[in-house]
Amino acid sequence: MTLVAMLAIAAGLLRLRHERLVVKHQMAELHKDLQSKQAKLWRQQIDIATYASPQVVEQLAREQRQSLQASVTNDLTNDLTAEPTPTPTDPDR
Repeated sequence: MTLVAMLAIAAGLLRLRHERLVVKHQMAELHKDLQSKQAKLWRQQIDIATYASPQVVEQLAREQRQSLQASVTNDLTNDLTAEPTPTPTDPDR
């Protein structure tokens, strides 16, 4: 009877040891996945900081302002130098 009890205890301990190893493996996989996601997040934060730095934003605003000014100037110049288009006349009048 004592031998049976010892075997039962040994089997129970082996089962617990196996479960502990499985849980450790799952934790290691989750930790590796977490580190991968953290690295991806850091890269995205660096990209955002690079594209949204004050110098870059200022440069983009300057370029957009110059582009808009050139476009408006061209439109005004074209309007002033263009010959008036004749308006069609209504033959019934």
